[in-house]
Amino acid sequence: MEISLHNYFIVKVNIISNVESQLCFCKQLQITLLLNVVYILLMLKKNLVKNKKMTHLKA
Repeated sequence: MEISLHNYFIVKVNIISNVESQLCFCKQLQITLLLNVVYILLMLKKNLVKNKKMTHLKA
């Protein structure tokens, strides 16, 4: 009985740590995606400002 209980405990701990690592990975992925989106938006904004200045100079 003790052995099976011990094995059950190990399996449970493994599953929990597995899920936690996957969640952690998901969070890192979300943060990376968020940073990429922010970076892209900043680049777009810079380009828009540049374009506005150029059209302003042309006009």
